[in-house]
Order: sequence, then C-alpha cells, then structure tokens
Amino acid sequence: MPCIACCNYHVCLCALKIYSELSINRSAGCTFGKTNKKIRVSLTLINFYTNLPMKKSLWTLVLLIPMALQAQTSLPLKDLSFWQNTNKTNWQITGDAQADLAQHGVLTLSPGTGILVNMPDKSNKANLISTNEYGDFDASFDFMMAAESNSGFYLQGRYEIQLMDSWGVKNPGTGDCGGIYKRRKFIPQEYLYEGHAPRVNACLAPGLWQHMEISFQAPRFDAQGNKIAHAKVILVKLNGAVLHENVELTGPTGGPISEKEVAKGPIMIQGDHGAVAFRNIQITDLSNLPATMDPVNYQVFYGSFTSPDGFKDKKPDAVGVSEKISWDVSAKAFGFAEILKTSLDIPKAGKHQVEFEIGGKHIIKLNGVEIFKELNEENNRRHTEMVDLPAGKVALEITIYKKNKSSANKLGFWLKGPEFRTTAYHSLGSYLGSSTDDPILLDAKTPTVFRSFMDLYKNGKKTKRVVHAVNVGNPANIHYTYDLDNGSIAQIWKGDFLNTAPMWDSRGDGSSRPRGAVLSLPNVQTISQPENLFSQSDVVAEPFKIKGYEVDQDENPIFLYELNGADVSDKIRIVDNKYLKRTLQIKNAKLGQKVRIGLSTDIKQVNENTYALDGKSYYIQATGASIETQGLSKVLTLPAAEQVNYSILW
Repeated sequence: MPCIACCNYHVCLCALKIYSELSINRSAGCTFGKTNKKIRVSLTLINFYTNLPMKKSLWTLVLLIPMALQAQTSLPLKDLSFWQNTNKTNWQITGDAQADLAQHGVLTLSPGTGILVNMPDKSNKANLISTNEYGDFDASFDFMMAAESNSGFYLQGRYEIQLMDSWGVKNPGTGDCGGIYKRRKFIPQEYLYEGHAPRVNACLAPGLWQHMEISFQAPRFDAQGNKIAHAKVILVKLNGAVLHENVELTGPTGGPISEKEVAKGPIMIQGDHGAVAFRNIQITDLSNLPATMDPVNYQVFYGSFTSPDGFKDKKPDAVGVSEKISWDVSAKAFGFAEILKTSLDIPKAGKHQVEFEIGGKHIIKLNGVEIFKELNEENNRRHTEMVDLPAGKVALEITIYKKNKSSANKLGFWLKGPEFRTTAYHSLGSYLGSSTDDPILLDAKTPTVFRSFMDLYKNGKKTKRVVHAVNVGNPANIHYTYDLDNGSIAQIWKGDFLNTAPMWDSRGDGSSRPRGAVLSLPNVQTISQPENLFSQSDVVAEPFKIKGYEVDQDENPIFLYELNGADVSDKIRIVDNKYLKRTLQIKNAKLGQKVRIGLSTDIKQVNENTYALDGKSYYIQATGASIETQGLSKVLTLPAAEQVNYSILW
C-alpha cells in the first residue's frame, strides 16, 4: 500500500479497507515524530449499494446527471431578440465587461457584441424574460458579478438559482451564489422558508468569469391539470463543483413571475438588484420522451472463447427474452459468451451519444454497423461514441465473451438523444452490482498535509501526473497541490478537500483527487534565468533541489528548495477565506534572475497592482510586476529580491 508523509515523517497506513452497510464517519489520528503532533484525518466512507431502495434512488440520480450535448440553442447575443421587450434600458449587449474589486455594483463596459449585461438604476430596472417556454431543459452559461452584486436565474420564471457575489463566504446559505432561493408565504405576513444552500462555496472573485450548469425537470400534471410531481433541480454545478443533485422544488421561490406552476415556462434573469454580465448562454430543450427499447433476445454459450469464431456458429446453451439488457443472462461469471439483440425506437434523427461499460471482450453494433470493439478483456472502462441514428427502429446487438475471472462482471448501456436525457437500458443489477469503489473522503477541518500522486487536468484532459505532490488542505475550504519536483503551485481548488479512494481501493494507484472547483496553474519553476523566461520545461541552468518542508506553529508547511543557485523559502497562506498569498524568501539570487508569477497567452492589467489571466479566470496581485511578451506567450514577473510577495485571487 502507498504511504502518506506528513510533516517530514512517514506513516504507513496499511491494509485500509473498510466496508459498511451505512455511511460512516471515521476519524483516524496517528502520533508521529518528536513533535508529538496529531494528524487529523476525517474519512467518510460511503457504501452506496447496501440495499435495493438506496440503489434505486442513487441510480435515478446517476442517470439524470449528464448534460445533453445536442439540440442546443446558443444565444448569439448580438441583440435582445431572444427576450421579451422590457421597455427599460438596464439590459444591453456589449463586447466586454470588467469589475473593480473595490467598487461595489459597478461594471465597466466596452462596445461590441457577445456579452449580455444588466446595469440597473432606480429608474431603469426590469427582469429579462425569454420569449420561448420550456419544460425539461439544461442550461449552461458564463457569468460575471460586480462586487457586492446580486441577481438570479429563474427556471420557468418560478424557481431561482441565486447569482451573488459570495466570494469568501465560508458557510454559504440559500441566498449565496448557487443557492436555491427560499419560498415565501404571505399569511399572516410575508416570510421565507425552505430553500437549499449550495454544498460548497465555489464562487469566484468579482470580475472573473464563472461557469454554471443547470439541469431541470419540470413539474408533472395529470390530464385534469393537477400536479402529480414536483419540479426538480437534477443538477447544479458552479465552476465544476456540484452544488445540488436531485432537489425537489415544492413550489415557486421568492420573486417569481407567477405562483402558479406550469408544465412549460420561460427563463427569467433577475434584473433589479445589481450589475451582472452573461456570455456563452446555451439552452437545451429536453421535453421529448427517450428512445424506447423492445424486449431483448439473448443467446448464451459456455466455454473459454478467444474470439466470436468459437461460438457464433455453435448451438447456444441457453436462450431467452429479457425486458432489459442484462449481464445476468449467463449463469457463469466467466467462461461464457453471450449475444444480446434488440431494437431501439429512436424518436428523432440526429447525433446520439452511446455509452457502455462492459466486463470482458465485447463488440457493439448499431443498425448493423460495428461502432466499437474491445479485444482486451481487462479493459472494461466506460466508453462513449457519437453515432448518427435515423428516426424509427434501430437494431442493437451486443456480443460479450469472457474467458477469465479477473475483469468485473458488469454490463451498462446508456443512450442520450437530441432531445432526451441520458437513459439506461440495462437492468439495475447488471451494472450496480459490479461497483467495488467506496469513496474515502479526507476533510481539512484543520490545516492538513497529505502526500499522494496527483493528476493534473486542463480543459478536461489529463496533462501530467505529479508523483511528488503535497496536497495542503485548509478549513477555509481553499486547498492547493504543491509540486515538490518544481517548487510550484500546480493547482488550487475551492470546496471539500480530497477523495483518496484511488490510493486505497484494491491495490491502489497512489493518487488522490480534489473535491471541488479546480483552477489549474502553470506548473513551472519560479526563479528563472532571463533566457529561460518563456520556457515551460523543467530544464534550468543549475539543478532544482528540494529540501523538504517545515511546519509552523499553525501546522502550515513552508517549502524549502534550491533553484538556479538561490536558496528559497516558500510560504503559502490563505487570506480572509478568499485567496492565496505567497511569500518567497530568496537568498543568493543572481543578477537578472526573475520570479515568474504568471504564464499565459492572455494577461491583462486591470489596475495598478492587479492582473487578470486566462480570459479573466483568475487574478494575480503584485506590486512592481511586469508583463513580458514573446510571440503569443506572456509572462508576469517580479525581480528575484530577498522577499517576493504576490497573491492569487480566484
């Protein structure tokens, strides 16, 4: 098993595998080293699959989470034609927006198109209501809040997802960014109740672009118009962090266009509270029913087969019909083959997303065309294929053959269409019963240092595995990964600390995963020779030498290393529950050496000491910084002085 290293001492946590029939919180403490300090580890182990009712509930959640990819309406934002006329001028189209952290309720605008902005005042303030109406739909958009500003995105004009400058709020409530606002009653007087706070505060600083995803299910009504099912927020994500899952909305929240619930209603954006900007607005109408599936005809063959040639012309050992696609048509866990045939009734022609996760070798055919073949029995991870399908009946054929017992016994098959959400076509036990992973969640209720491998991602793609990573957690719910091979901050995230399951599950792979909204930073060394200023490689004039790290009285690490002949003490701290402040103490720096505090193709100075990077994804604040340019590359630098200070605001 891998080991964790804390405060320069190693503690081996061997054979940690705990199973439970309930969700269990376990705290483990270990005394180490001469300091007699305590490692504080809160492990939340959740076994999702202990009883059938729980399985059903969680499976419903899993099926509904993915966002549809097709039939999106992308608002061009060249004019306000998507919206009803308000007869007010607070809403406008602009080319850019910028906020000053010190100026409350103010956005500075630049001419152009592509950005929708609300700039209300006492005489000009109105909500923005779409001309189209929607039942079930998904929405995604970028938004920017002015400092201390307030707005809201209303589903069907009745259920508000709060948009708010909640930067730095430690314990967010229903009125903070991403919260589902409260309902209201008027008898005997107006008061608010219910509401749903976001799980975490993933809100960024004013003036930064933030990304929200919403998946909504409309209320259901019978033929007489009586409500038979509440509206539901299936998913809300803010900056990549999940805020809500499967939340029932018993009625309209405060400030709706109507207290009467409907099957279809408009989108409304609150326009009477504060300055806010939007871009990249996409709406996906998902009101259609999903594809239906005919009963499944199956054939089962027993034996150790290496290819379909070994069984395709053989008389099957078992045949039958099942309502769902199922792994369990075979009586054996290995040493068998099965062929499953059915038809899917596709409601609308177009691109469809096909997902499958199958144990053993397998072949997938749709409409007689082979769309996927897996000939490695051990490779049974989930695959996704985009396929053009016609409307009407489409043949589906799944062939599986499994010789050995080493791969998991599972068969999952999902389909997502132009106007319907991801739907599962397999039996519950065919997929859920195969899952073996329990999340092992590490919280940071006090400053926490955890050693593990850490995979870095950019735009959803893995870029690097940091094998000498130190993950530093903080009760302010702002955490970071430090790369001991570079002396660099590799990533920062807001939310909960770590999921360590990849480290401990089965034999483990030594890695852990952030549990929040992650900001990836350029993983490069700080002190640079002038000739290497624009290089992102690890090559330096003199070797990088890590000297480990010390722990101060508050149990926060201070990293020590040599780089390009300089001795460096690297201190990183959380300020006001909002941002990171980095202090580098540098000895023996050479003349002309610089500290690289930001690398990007997009660095803009927004005021005297503040710089926006990566399309206003985050800020760097530093006194005396310079932007240096080479081609498309830009570097934000400071002289390598005895003490260098800068902050990362996000």
